[in-house]
Amino acid sequence: MGTEKFLASLAGTGKQYYPLQAKADGSTLHFQAKGPNSNLGSSHRDYGIAVDITAPSELVKWVSEQKGKVKSFASNSVAYVSMQGRVRYGLVHVQAKGTKLNKGYGTSFSFTDESLASFLNKVLAPVPPEDDEDDEEEEEEEEEEEEANAKLT
Repeated sequence: MGTEKFLASLAGTGKQYYPLQAKADGSTLHFQAKGPNSNLGSSHRDYGIAVDITAPSELVKWVSEQKGKVKSFASNSVAYVSMQGRVRYGLVHVQAKGTKLNKGYGTSFSFTDESLASFLNKVLAPVPPEDDEDDEEEEEEEEEEEEANAKLT
């Protein structure tokens, strides 16, 4: 699998995520992740996986405006924002640090992509399965964090 390490939830729930990176590209976000080569069709890359998703304009804008961009896994382009993902309720759930969009730490969003979900399930397989009901607790903690941050500003 390489040297990728699991990452802790930015909401402080202790749930484990896998490193991703994404860049804004028109009205889409282009995601990359390092990991095992698998039979993922057109999403397969030598380094792992790459997928494009159509995203809301405010999210694409947020990604394009973030500082501290990282290098592409496929070229020397430095245009990607570090993120982390896992599968939650059958969707790809992503968290990213940065300027506040919808979370105190930056942003959190979910989307459907079978290839990326399959990849994340494979790389996170060593992590004990999580009960999706626990995700309600994570959402509540994220909301509490947002409320606390709102009181500080």
